[in-house]
Amino acid sequence: MEIPIRPDTVVRQPLSGGGVVLALRDASSPTVCVRILLPHAGAMADGEAGAGTARFVAALLIRGTERYDAEALAEQLDGMGASVQVTAGREAAELTARALVEDAERLVAVCAEVLRHPTFPEEEVERVRGEIVTSLRVLAKDPRTVAHWTLCRLLYPPPHPFGLPAEGLEEVVCGLGRGALVAFWRRRYGLQDAVFAVAGDLDPQRAVDLIGDRFGDWRAAVEPLRGPQDPPPPPEVVREVVTIEGKVQADVALGVPGIRRTDPDYLPLRLGNLILGEMGLMGRIGDVVREQKGLAYYALSHLTAGKWGGPWYAVAGVPPGKVWEAAEAMAAEFLRMREEGPSEQELADAIQNRIGWLQVSLSGAPAKAQLLAYTEFHGLGLDYWVRFVDLVRQVTREAVVEAFRRRFPGGYALAVAGPEGVGWQTSCSSPAGRG
Repeated sequence: MEIPIRPDTVVRQPLSGGGVVLALRDASSPTVCVRILLPHAGAMADGEAGAGTARFVAALLIRGTERYDAEALAEQLDGMGASVQVTAGREAAELTARALVEDAERLVAVCAEVLRHPTFPEEEVERVRGEIVTSLRVLAKDPRTVAHWTLCRLLYPPPHPFGLPAEGLEEVVCGLGRGALVAFWRRRYGLQDAVFAVAGDLDPQRAVDLIGDRFGDWRAAVEPLRGPQDPPPPPEVVREVVTIEGKVQADVALGVPGIRRTDPDYLPLRLGNLILGEMGLMGRIGDVVREQKGLAYYALSHLTAGKWGGPWYAVAGVPPGKVWEAAEAMAAEFLRMREEGPSEQELADAIQNRIGWLQVSLSGAPAKAQLLAYTEFHGLGLDYWVRFVDLVRQVTREAVVEAFRRRFPGGYALAVAGPEGVGWQTSCSSPAGRG
């Protein structure tokens, strides 16, 4: 397989004020794609008193700048056939932009205008506040979302930021004034540790120069964000139920604190989780819980593995009367993988799945820009994808078993969200013990 992202094809250049630019030539289409990661401006920076601030600020950046109001900015982008979007995830704020390569200079100028010179107009603050509050109210009625929020709260007690919803809290968002939003932007947006990734039909050095011209003199004093400590897995099974009025389905989430992307257990756990709850009809969990036992409408597992970790969990949508049976079945599959490991064929399929994932991730400029940013953000090194296929193929059954034993030692958190009447049953037990 040809690997286009490697040390001899990517121009990587630090900016004098902080941050780094990575640029890659991709001639598959006459476009240019830009991704900018600001790792001190994600939801981790909110704190409980400001939960939702990062998301609020990110949404406002394209609603007015010193040069353009919201309508003029939209017209500027429409005139180029370009797109610019700013979002705030858990671990970073991210700008994603795309345009024809002939408009690369104008596109980068707009990106700089959006990030460096927002004005936070009062009318836009209120409009965005209404949009966020509406979305939070919708999410608060969704059993799957509420189960996930509850699981994270159980796994990541204060002051760990992962215990708070990255989307925010309605009561906080309702109380945020324009001054607080501007203050967050001033503290959190700047070059420190920023990642600029550019891919497209553009000379890489030209791309680096465009970024340097528009961002090189950005001297905002960013308040560094300290990474949290990794919490231990629960020593026993801990449980919580949240009632949501008017629902007929329950969702159950079961998990433990996951690992960081750079953890040595990452590839064994990634392959093991593909087998556990992703591949085919959602892996072993989907097969057992949904297909064989008929306990769930859907069932799957997910390994977050961000820069600072994140939950490793299984989730299923089930009839209220099947919650505890489904939870026991999901836990049993974690434990079965921990004891037995994958079969030879399962492991071979998982390895091929990851190789196929890499092929897709290297297809087209948008995917390459995303992978470039991901590579730098996690500190993987530009030779990582050259080595990736061999690294994946070296994962053994024993490595998967040992990783599961270390990361899923027995205790876990169990969160349920659904209609009134979903409660504890004395029959609910686990090999790890009773909660």
